[in-house]
Amino acid sequence: MLSSDLPGLGDLQLKQLFRSFPEVISEMITSVGATTVLEVGAGRDPLFDRATLDSIGVSRYILNDIDPGELALAPPGYEHALFDFCGTLPADAPRDVDFLFSRSVVEHLGDTRAGFRNARAMLRDGGVMFHFFPTLFASPFLVNRVFPEALADRVLQLVRPRDRDVSPKFPARYDLCRATEATRSAVADLGFRSVEIQPFYAHPYYQRIPVARTLQAKAAKVYERFEWRGLAAYAVLVARR
Repeated sequence: MLSSDLPGLGDLQLKQLFRSFPEVISEMITSVGATTVLEVGAGRDPLFDRATLDSIGVSRYILNDIDPGELALAPPGYEHALFDFCGTLPADAPRDVDFLFSRSVVEHLGDTRAGFRNARAMLRDGGVMFHFFPTLFASPFLVNRVFPEALADRVLQLVRPRDRDVSPKFPARYDLCRATEATRSAVADLGFRSVEIQPFYAHPYYQRIPVARTLQAKAAKVYERFEWRGLAAYAVLVARR
């Protein structure tokens, strides 16, 4: 559950984040009353089209990415912010952002604390950041972190195939990617007024492997029952400046 000081989503379900992520984020945007929104690591694939943004009252939607090639592939009609989210903010970086979010980006950051510090600098007072990311100690993501990049790519392609041209794989580091109190405290220490982390214990990576799928589902129920947050598979982090 999210704090009363943060936009409430009730008992957010993992399947919502996979199947209905735009609806989840649009609800957050509406709850915050955001008119200026920044999508971190948006690259070629912004979450919303302009018609949807107009319908929910967003007048300024900014796509951030470190890679100019990725932003060059984005549809027309969006503001671009080309810089390293974890690096030194450029003088023209957006300020007074109402809502800043990412989906499956945090695990790729080399210095997550620096990225969140930059997020705080770009948010207005009372602004909210939202990040959805996999966490390190779920087995598929541990493989992704420990194995050499080429081998990890082959393993993950086997258990969850994807079109590499549409969804390229980027190196994953999982810095600060935990659903634990230690992560919540680390983010709070950066100066955010409210920080909440919601863990999710299931993951879809073994759907093609029946025995592993069954074992993982049973294990996830145990982890959730005992609130073993260190073994969560995904997390949502929400924080208010």
